[in-house]
Amino acid sequence: DDDEGGRGGGPGRGSGATGAWQVETPWPAEKPTSGWKRLEKVSRGEFLQRSVSLLALGQISALGSCEVGLYDTAGTFPRQLTAFARHTDLVTDVCAISAQSFASASLDGSLLLWDIRVGLEPAARAGFALSGETPRGAGVGLCSTAAAHGRGLLLCGDLSGGLVLFDTRALARPLARLQPARGALVRLRLWEEGGASGGQGQGGGALIAAAASSEDGLCSLTLSGPIS
Repeated sequence: DDDEGGRGGGPGRGSGATGAWQVETPWPAEKPTSGWKRLEKVSRGEFLQRSVSLLALGQISALGSCEVGLYDTAGTFPRQLTAFARHTDLVTDVCAISAQSFASASLDGSLLLWDIRVGLEPAARAGFALSGETPRGAGVGLCSTAAAHGRGLLLCGDLSGGLVLFDTRALARPLARLQPARGALVRLRLWEEGGASGGQGQGGGALIAAAASSEDGLCSLTLSGPIS
């Protein structure tokens, strides 16, 4: 009869009395969506100190804004929490200072310190004139920065090989200009040796800087004297 015929083989099931059919077909698979904001370009990023989820990332947005994005990477997909947009050119490097603060260096020649507890404006802006010098505006583009954790010291390098050391508690003037390298300083690292592990406590060891230059290659520098 019609009922039995409707229950026959095939992809659907029908009713002879009503003529209605139910077609059994799978739904198309959902494509996973990423939490990354649409970006034109990214440079470098670093997790804030003692965090495995808060990431500060240098980026250019799809609208052309040169900024530092703050991301929560704890979930399946990263989620942008906010963006710090006070640079006018590519943010070339980002360096964590503490669990709540970081520094950003840019091709616009500025070095900015940010504190995520106080909003979207920079907590401080670095000045590059030593004591007795006339303050200057933005000069050579900056391409790298690094911090000595626990010392409050910040090192930045520029496209011409210049190296400048700052105290993050007083960014208005640098502590010192160091021996320049040849070529752009594309990567920096700064750390202390022989401090707390040597029994002298924080700030008791030698400060070591490692730099990668586009012309000199990899080189190191030991900073001695009253730098703290």
